[in-house]
Amino acid sequence: MPKNNDKVLKKEWVIAIAIFSICFFIFLFSDILITTNTSITFDKLLFQGKLYHLYEASYKTFGGILAGSYITYDFPIYIFFGIWNLPLLILTKITGFYWVEHYGAILYAKLFLVALLIIFFQVIKRIVSHFNLSKEDNKMYQYLFLSSSFTIMVIAMFAGYDILSLVFTFIGLYFYLKDDLPKFTAFFAIAISLKLFALLIFIPLLLLKEKNIGKIIGYSLCSISLVIIPKLIYRNAPMYQISMTSFENNMLNKLNLSYLITPFGNTSIFTTIYVLICCLCYGKTIKDKKLLDLYTMYIPFVIYGLFSCFCEIHPQWIILFVPFLIFFLVYNKENRKTNILVESAFSVSFLYLLYQIYHWVFCPNLMNIMFGKFIPQQNGITTLRVLEQYKMYNSLFGGAVLALLLYLFWINRPEKLLKQEGQEVWSHWLLIARSCIIIPFAAIIIYYYFR
Repeated sequence: MPKNNDKVLKKEWVIAIAIFSICFFIFLFSDILITTNTSITFDKLLFQGKLYHLYEASYKTFGGILAGSYITYDFPIYIFFGIWNLPLLILTKITGFYWVEHYGAILYAKLFLVALLIIFFQVIKRIVSHFNLSKEDNKMYQYLFLSSSFTIMVIAMFAGYDILSLVFTFIGLYFYLKDDLPKFTAFFAIAISLKLFALLIFIPLLLLKEKNIGKIIGYSLCSISLVIIPKLIYRNAPMYQISMTSFENNMLNKLNLSYLITPFGNTSIFTTIYVLICCLCYGKTIKDKKLLDLYTMYIPFVIYGLFSCFCEIHPQWIILFVPFLIFFLVYNKENRKTNILVESAFSVSFLYLLYQIYHWVFCPNLMNIMFGKFIPQQNGITTLRVLEQYKMYNSLFGGAVLALLLYLFWINRPEKLLKQEGQEVWSHWLLIARSCIIIPFAAIIIYYYFR
């Protein structure tokens, strides 16, 4: 086997880091600004002993580009943002400047995601080692994750911070692989308190390993304890209910957007499949430790994949699916080329759908906050007009996305992976082409910004 066929080449790292960095420095979605600003308010109120008034102090009180905004998360997430953004609090106290108006301050807030990405890679290193994969496999995992069009879109372009909950999710998964259910539950409790999405995989994984009903109930209650406690504390806090209700209702509606028509009304497809998976996990007993470990990664892979297809997810949420997809790209050594080709086709098709559905997000405004501080947009264009004429093909792309996803499920099923005999070499031209998928999607935004 040629020396470099199993390694990430330097030029591949250079291309991936260059694309990620360019997107990181010029694009931004405003969500992280709201959360960062709230974390500064959180720090102020913490030092004043007035945290009970967090939602009141953050409800449509910000000025400038954040005017009219308010927070929709329970307070645990602001603990982590508050620690990172203490320097911004100190700086604003000393200088009196409004940090959102300064590129350097925004860049600092966004760099929190890079710090989280580094921590995430350290956690992944332990999981990769648990599966007896090599150091080169770990480097390939990092490369494939960083160069994923979804990672670049979510972290570099949007500054989506679901990576924070993913860090704790994967620490929890590591302890699950080590058969330590109390620590698994503890770290998932933190992840669930940051974003509820981790609960979607906690329940079936718990049912797969624990069959005692009493323990299942106990672990489940512990997993949501950090969600329940803040709600009890803040239930009567000024503006808390108004801040949280609309977001939670919107989340529930998204679960029901794909449905079957039955005599009892609309039946959520995702909920139907999810409950079936939970039942299968409870009814399945796996004695082979290697097979059980593979199912530990496969179940979240399936759940988050189906969640992405059957619920109208926000573009930022696709990052939940990516770490599990990348794991199987690395672990499945017999089908490397096929996996990369199918994953690339899936990425292109799904990005197209996201651009069509969230046309008010994927637009020139995505450059206004950061790049616009140096070269403001002059043409007033707010949509990607060329895409409007292709909406008729959305159903075709949707069908392709689901078919490609199902094939990824099939080709990476755990029982098949246990019987791997051969090993394909990595196709480096294909890896480079994959890392460039995001380029036309970013370029079209840049084109309309300057047109």
